[in-house]
Amino acid sequence: MDFEYEAKLPSAEGKGGRKFGKGGSPSSKLNPLQDAKAKEMMSRVISRIKLSSEGWIELRKDLENHEPKEYVMRKFGIKHNDLKWLKKYLGYS
Repeated sequence: MDFEYEAKLPSAEGKGGRKFGKGGSPSSKLNPLQDAKAKEMMSRVISRIKLSSEGWIELRKDLENHEPKEYVMRKFGIKHNDLKWLKKYLGYS
């Protein structure tokens, strides 16, 4: 008997596996309102934190060396929430 059907693996049909993790598509993770809020918060923190160029270099070194956040906050006089946004701005989060 010939049923005129050829079995294919799901990956051969282009419907294989979840490629984007739990969220489904990558567009579901991008929220323009959250992105706008993040940009606004980062700009506020950058304008509020007054460090010399050497201070910014030292902050970056401490973040690269994974220094404890309490140490970094005390050393530069930065609040906890400001440090969180600075880490995001500098790409360490």
